[in-house]
Amino acid sequence: MSNSQSVSLHYWGLSDCSARQAIDAIRLLITEELTGLLYSPVACHVYQSQGESEDCFPEIDPQLTGVFELKLWTPHWELRWLHQQAGRGNAVLLAENENLNPESWNSLRSFSNLIPQDNQYLLWGKTADSNTEGYPPNWSVLSEGRFGELPVPLSSVKTETYIGLKAVEYFGIDKDEDGNVEFIDERIVGFISIEEKTNA
Repeated sequence: MSNSQSVSLHYWGLSDCSARQAIDAIRLLITEELTGLLYSPVACHVYQSQGESEDCFPEIDPQLTGVFELKLWTPHWELRWLHQQAGRGNAVLLAENENLNPESWNSLRSFSNLIPQDNQYLLWGKTADSNTEGYPPNWSVLSEGRFGELPVPLSSVKTETYIGLKAVEYFGIDKDEDGNVEFIDERIVGFISIEEKTNA
C-alpha cells in the first residue's frame, strides 16, 4: 500500500432526483471546481463547473435529458448518480471528511480504519497540438484515430501526452473472516497528465 495512514469513508444519499437536481444540490455545497463524466446513449460527456460557469463536451441540453449515469468529483469527494425510472434516480456522495454533513442528504453508512491506495487509469489517445478551437482555454483535447476527439479540463499539457484519471482505492481488514485485506471502494479525484515511460 502506498499510503500507511488509515482513513474513514462516509456516504450520504439523495433519493428520487434527476441528474440535474443532483448536480445542482452539490453545487450549492461547494466552491471547488467540479469535474466529471456524464453518460448518455450517444456519448460520454466531460463536465466541469465552477461558480456559475458550467461546461460540457460534447454539448448536452441543460436539463441533462438522456443521462443515465454520472460521476463527478473534486479532490475531496465524489458524487454518483444512476438513473432508475422516468428521468429520476438516486445520488450518493462519498468523502473522507465526516463533517461534510450535507443538508437535505441522508447519512447512509461509514467505514473506518481504511487503507488508501493511489491508482490511475489511462484514457485513450494523446493530446493534440491543434483542434482546441471551440473549447475553453484551460482544456486539452485527446485525439485517437479510431475514436475521434475527447476534450478534458486539464491545462498546460504538452503535445503527445497521455491523460488519465487519478483515483484512491480503499481497503479494509476483514476482521470477521481470516483477516485478509478486502477492497471497499474507489473514489476518483481528478484528471492527470501521464508521462510516457521509455526503456533505458
